[in-house]
Amino acid sequence: SEIALRQGMRADTGALLALCEKTDSDIRACINTLQFLHSRGQKELSVQMVQTMRIGLKDQNKGLFSIWQEIFQLPKPQRHRIGMDPSLPAQLLLGDEDLSHPGGSGGFNSSSHRFHHILHLSTSSGEQEKLAQGLFENFLSMKVQDSSLGSVCLALEWLGFSDLLGRAVLQGQSFQLLRYLPLVPVAFHLLFAATTVPRLAYPSSQPEAVARLGQMQN
Repeated sequence: SEIALRQGMRADTGALLALCEKTDSDIRACINTLQFLHSRGQKELSVQMVQTMRIGLKDQNKGLFSIWQEIFQLPKPQRHRIGMDPSLPAQLLLGDEDLSHPGGSGGFNSSSHRFHHILHLSTSSGEQEKLAQGLFENFLSMKVQDSSLGSVCLALEWLGFSDLLGRAVLQGQSFQLLRYLPLVPVAFHLLFAATTVPRLAYPSSQPEAVARLGQMQN
């Protein structure tokens, strides 16, 4: 709040926390935003103002490894995302109310908040095919909670669903189906996310298979 006052802006704690969240805790981006608003004649920062500004959208520029890590790793308990839409229960994605992870029912650790966060990362990446390849490459390296391997079977069904959508888009020009592809990383997050840092490999299985297929056809 002291920095905001020095920039000529009034701001309560909620607005400043929202600004930190929007900029991913980038102090320089926070200060630049306050300076910009002050130059436009704004005297007070509000949560609504922060939520409507196009600033700090770092997830759009996150690399694939960063997104894969967030898919396979649970958020830290102390982290709290502001302004997330909790209206859609994560169970609607999987149709199984038993597939939940510990972390409490409130805050960013709740399934609904994680649902929307991963969905946003997936949608804004614009790399649905490469994201799916990375999920296929790495998901069997994650710790599986159920001995019956039900989560593995569900993951394979989601990958098959992704392939069917991709084929329908390419062969049938059904581009309206593209909106469903970002749900695949969300499913993998709810199935496999753990507190440990995942060891990730860049996807090579599909390119190798395509290369071998090309050699056989030639």
